[in-house]
Amino acid sequence: MSYDELSEVLASENGTRTITAFPDGSVDVYYSAYDVHGDPIEDRAGFAERLLEDPPAFPVTRESTEPGGQAVNTAIQADALGDSVTLFGHLDHPAFEGLGFETRSMGEPSRVAVYPFDEDVLFAERSPELAAWTLGDLRTAAADFEGALEADVVSCGNWVSVTGMTEVLRGLAVESIDGNAFLFDPGAISIRSEGAIHELFSALAGLESTYDVVLSVNGTELAAGAAALGFSGGRRERLSALRSETGISAAVLHAGSAAVAATPEGVVSVPTRPVEEPVRETGAGDRFDAGLAYALARDWDWDLALALGNACAAHYVATARTADRETLRARLRS
Repeated sequence: MSYDELSEVLASENGTRTITAFPDGSVDVYYSAYDVHGDPIEDRAGFAERLLEDPPAFPVTRESTEPGGQAVNTAIQADALGDSVTLFGHLDHPAFEGLGFETRSMGEPSRVAVYPFDEDVLFAERSPELAAWTLGDLRTAAADFEGALEADVVSCGNWVSVTGMTEVLRGLAVESIDGNAFLFDPGAISIRSEGAIHELFSALAGLESTYDVVLSVNGTELAAGAAALGFSGGRRERLSALRSETGISAAVLHAGSAAVAATPEGVVSVPTRPVEEPVRETGAGDRFDAGLAYALARDWDWDLALALGNACAAHYVATARTADRETLRARLRS
C-alpha cells in the first residue's frame, strides 16, 4: 500500500533538494459571513440567497490575513517538507515577511477575499504587475538566473493570471538551461478560450526539450483542457490523451477521490484518504503540488509521489495547516 510505504520512506529521508517557485503571490483575507439574525452562513447556497436579496446585505467578520498564491503555497509546503526553496513572487506586502525561506519580490500581490463555506467562495483582484509579468522580470529578480532555473524542480503556475505566461514558457524552451523537472499548474483554465488553451499546450510541448514537464490539474481543469483538444472518455482516458498529445513527461490529476498520473509507461492511480470534517479547501491543490515536487526531485515511483501529494493536501484540508514530514507520518500512522 502506497501510504504504508510513504510513512517509512519519510522516516528515512534526510537529504535536501532545491525547489524554485514562481511567479504569483496574493494577500488572502478570510471572512465569516452572517445573516440578519447574526447566525453564521455556512454554505454557498445560503450565501447566494443573501446576494439575491434587494439590497444584498450581510455582516462579515475578518478572521485572518494570510500569504497566498499558487507559488507561495507550494513554496510554504516544500519548505515544511525540508527542501531548499527559492520563491520569486509578487510579494510587496507585510503578509510575506514571515516566510522562512529565500524570497525575491517582483511587484505587488493580488488581493483575494475568501469565504470558507462548505465550498470556498473567492473574490480576487488581480495584481496589474502580475498580469504583465514576463521572463525579463524573473531575470532581473534572480541573482543567478540559470541556477534558479536549474533547480531540482522548477514549480510554475497561475497561467490564468499572467497574460504572457504562454510566451514565458516558449522563452524558457530556448534558454541555455540544463533543466530537470518542471512542474506546471495552470490554475482555472476553463475561464480562458480554447484557442489560448491550445497555445498553452503547444508551449508545454516545446518546453519538454529543456525539462521533464509535469502538468498538474484538478478535475475541472482536466475537463476544460480535454474539451479544448477534442478528447472524450473518462478521466484516465482524457489525462492519457492530453499527455500523449503534448508529449510531456507526465500529466497528473489531483481530485477528491484519487490522484492519477499518466506517463509514457501507463496510468497510475492512488486513492485519497477521506477528510470527515474539512476545514479549508483553498490552497490544498498547491500543497499537493509541493508533495509532488518533493517526490519528483528524488525520482520516486509514481504511486509514492501521488500518495505524498494526497497526504499533504488532505492534512491541509483537515486542519488549514501545512504539515512537515513528522506530522504527515503521525497522520498516516493514525
